[in-house]
Amino acid sequence: MTPTYFKFLWRPRSKTRTRLQGRLFTVQIGTHASADSQSLLIERTVVIDMRKAVPLAIVVIGLICWGAAAALHQWMAKRPSDTVDPINTVRQPASLADNVLTSTRSRLETIDNEAAFSERLAANMKAGNNDEIISDLNLARRRSPQWFTARQAELVQLEISLDVRNGDILAMRGAASDYLNGNEDRAKIIIALAQKLHDEQSADAAVALLEEVRRKNPYYPLLRDLLEKWAPSPSPPLKKPAAAITTKSVP
Repeated sequence: MTPTYFKFLWRPRSKTRTRLQGRLFTVQIGTHASADSQSLLIERTVVIDMRKAVPLAIVVIGLICWGAAAALHQWMAKRPSDTVDPINTVRQPASLADNVLTSTRSRLETIDNEAAFSERLAANMKAGNNDEIISDLNLARRRSPQWFTARQAELVQLEISLDVRNGDILAMRGAASDYLNGNEDRAKIIIALAQKLHDEQSADAAVALLEEVRRKNPYYPLLRDLLEKWAPSPSPPLKKPAAAITTKSVP
């Protein structure tokens, strides 16, 4: 027998209870059967209590959801191997960021180790990598590891010389200003370097160094004489004599 129709008849259990659990449904199931060329109609009446039907419906829906999840899992398992998995893609390390972080950490470790720093400095000087040398010197000056103080004068002079060679007067003044602190011995070292630069025809850089010394050691001996010698103040323009005013006598 094959069901051909369903007929639902709603009949409330009571007039006052209108909740879903308090309703009864009458279901008439009709089927046709053929036998000896005669049609036979069989009707069955089933009374369903919704208080029992609702939990059953929940179980049925749960089974449907479980089946859908299982089908989705099987479909994902059968995907091609070259399909990009977004979850695994997110979990993969960012190689570029990791490389930058590793390089930075390695560089800081080199700066903190005097032997490694000296080896890196010698290699860069041999290769002529002035930009790398200046960058390392700048980082060492700002980071100030334990070994840096004993070699600060040597490295600052090297940094200033490379800045002058690159024509970066602003960076040169920054390195000199950071080194000078009012101590006369440091001022003497910078003035000696300024004298060397002046002898090498780098007058602008030499005067800039003297100006930095004047800011930190304004009363250093011979400082004013050198400034007046290397950068004399322009003489004020000579005033033209006023034209003589002549008066004519009126007859």
